[in-house]
Amino acid sequence: MKEKELIGINEFGNRFRELRVFFLLKRHKIKQVQISLLGEPSKILLRPLKSFFWKGLLWKLTHIYAYKFTVLLSNLRLISKMEIRFVTNPNIIKYTKMNNNIYKKIFNYFKLSFAKEFILINSRAFDLFKSNKITVDEKQIVLIDDPYNDPERTRLREPLDGKKETEHYYNLNRILKQFSNIYKKKIIVCIHPVDDLELKKNIFQILKLLNIKPKKIFTKLLWFYSSNLQQL
Repeated sequence: MKEKELIGINEFGNRFRELRVFFLLKRHKIKQVQISLLGEPSKILLRPLKSFFWKGLLWKLTHIYAYKFTVLLSNLRLISKMEIRFVTNPNIIKYTKMNNNIYKKIFNYFKLSFAKEFILINSRAFDLFKSNKITVDEKQIVLIDDPYNDPERTRLREPLDGKKETEHYYNLNRILKQFSNIYKKKIIVCIHPVDDLELKKNIFQILKLLNIKPKKIFTKLLWFYSSNLQQL
């Protein structure tokens, strides 16, 4: 049987813990494509906290320097480059064509980027985010709480029972209290419009609960944090 060409959609990051995956993709000759920043303001706003030097340094190590190291490995051909990266930010396309200093001339001439090709695509959510000119401060922490057994989740997994749900929210409340104490910030919980507001009031008793669209409070955001089980 003729060997099939495998193509994967890359939905993970470029941190040190993902390097093993990149080596496996290289070994098994699996090509990659990536779709970046489609309606995810959390990724656009993500940055280290000014008041925590060591935590900020750790953030730079895991998010900025780890990515640069990944790019270096791809140019040394130890891992595979991304075949195509679909982007919504036109500035990324412009950057790949800039030649206003020697570094950018060399970088773009020899095509040292992690992706072989960039393609600009439309994203209404990204366009709205950019047009609103949102500024960020560090006044509060915001939790975006996913409905625990939402149909979107149960299409991919079995519904979870009440015991696991209780354990999940117990651990979540404990983590949020720790965040609030460490950073001296209030916690605001945003739930989905179709979620049970009264039920969530009982679950998040000490926190402020909002049944509104999260983008309305992004201007007062310290952290964007999802209660998705995989991220906990």
